[in-house]
Formats: sequence, structure tokens, C-alpha cells
Amino acid sequence: MNKDLLYHYTSADAFVGMINGGKAIASKCGSKDIEKSLLFWASSVYTMNDPSEMFYGYDKVTEMIKRADDKKILTSYYDQIVISDYTEGQKAKFFMDHFFNVEKTPFVISFSLSKETETEKDNDEELFMLSMYGDSGRGVRLGFDIDLVSTKENGDKSEVLIFPICYDDEKIEDILYPILLQQVKDSYKRLETIKDAEGIVWEKVVSIASIYMMFCSLIKDPNYRKENEWRVITHSHNASLTDVKIRTRGTLIVPYVELFIPIRYLREIIVGPCCDFDLQKRSIELTLKSFGIDINTIRIEKSRIPYRNM
Repeated sequence: MNKDLLYHYTSADAFVGMINGGKAIASKCGSKDIEKSLLFWASSVYTMNDPSEMFYGYDKVTEMIKRADDKKILTSYYDQIVISDYTEGQKAKFFMDHFFNVEKTPFVISFSLSKETETEKDNDEELFMLSMYGDSGRGVRLGFDIDLVSTKENGDKSEVLIFPICYDDEKIEDILYPILLQQVKDSYKRLETIKDAEGIVWEKVVSIASIYMMFCSLIKDPNYRKENEWRVITHSHNASLTDVKIRTRGTLIVPYVELFIPIRYLREIIVGPCCDFDLQKRSIELTLKSFGIDINTIRIEKSRIPYRNM
């Protein structure tokens, strides 16, 4: 593994879809100068494989908001809208359902951070990711530069952010709390510029909802620690509802939005151990060349993990 790479595990079919989607946009725009990109589907966070998504971090985010909001401007409003005799679980569900309905849904693309050195533990994590997300060893692992996303890559209408997932209190405090504290301070500044009572209430609604939606999507159950996950996150309120599309995963209906990641950030493609590597490599090289990509800039290798798909 290489230092400072973010890996996205996916099936061969999905990888082909990413390339064809990028080619279609480039062809539609009709400009040779357009950035060559891969088309990603950022899925609703509520459809992830962890059923405790968003709710697991609710209590911790509530505690951090109350600590950061030392003027009790946002938390006093929160206490007013949440019925006092609700249990904590009922409060969380009420709050999430309420703001889900006003289109604050986070949409995410999941990556896994590489390690600087390869150890037995790293191999164990790689095997876990291959079996869970790499089409049981038949897919590919796409390695991107860690600086792959900026807020301008996907146009002005989308605020696209990338963060590590936090699985323990220490990282939550070190990584997430300073960002949350700054968001609360920014909300104070915005409130100072608003004169009408309705505008003040709406700013409080938007501020506290945005904080919950963002930070609850960045805290996960420690049982998922092996994923070493980073997330590219955008929100449905940053785009028109017409931009939200639908697909299925098994019997589950999955809302998603399209995001584009420039191919110049792609550093390597690792082919799953259950594939005919030589044939797959030739096909990948031809596919990339057809998109005008210099294949010498992208390393293509076979996974070193011994794995048999039964």
C-alpha cells in the first residue's frame, strides 16, 4: 500500500459505469478542455450497511453542541422543539425524522485510508474490505490522492467535503469538536446580522440541523473500525431535488446524487485476486486509453491477498 491514498472498493461493473459516465458528460459538453472525471454515486447515508448510521453519534454530537454553545442560543431552541418527556432515543428519532423531511440528507462516498506500511493487520483489513465491498474479490480497488476533493470540483451548487470517520471519543474530540465549535461561532456571527424574528428562528433551525446532519454522519460504531473510513459528503439541500436519483441494492431503494472526481487524482488500480489479472489489466488499459488517459500515470496491479471466491 502507498502512503496518503484513499481507496474506493467497487465492482468491475461499477468501475465501468464510472468511466462511461465521465465519458458521457465530456461528450455532452463537447469540449476537449473539460476535466476528465469518474462519475460516482453518492448514496443517502440512511441506506448504508450500518443500521445505526446517524443515530449512533447523536448523544455525542448533542453533548458537543451544548458544550460549544456556551451562550445557549442554539441549545435553548433545541430544548423548545423537542418534547421534554421523550426518551433520548425518541428525541433522536424525532429530530432526525424532522430534518430529514426538510431535505438535509447527507449523501456520501466511502473510501478507506491506506497505511504507510503493510503489516499483518493491514492484510486482515484488506481481506475484510475485499469481501465486504470489493465484489468478493472480483472487483477493483481504486487508489486516489488524499487531496482528491475540493469544494469547487463539483460546481458552485454542491458543497463537497471530505472527512475521516471517528470511532472513538479521542478522535471525536481531536478532529470533530474543533470543527463543530467553529460552526457554532459562525452561526453566532450570522445571527448578529439578522434583524427579524422569523429570520433568527430559521437561522437557528438551519444551524443546528446542519451540525447534527454533518457530525452524526462522521461518527460510527467501533465495530466498523477495520474500514478505516473516510467520507466525501454532500447534502441534498445543496442541489435541486431533481438532482436526486434512485437506484436499487437488492430490495432496498437507494437515493443518490452524482458527483465527479477528476481522473488526475487516480493513482492506482488494484485488481481483485479472483480475476484473470492479465486479461483484466489489458481491458482496463484499453478502457482508459479510449478516454484519452495516459496509462503510465496509473499503476495497475493484482491484489496480493490470497482469496478464493466460493
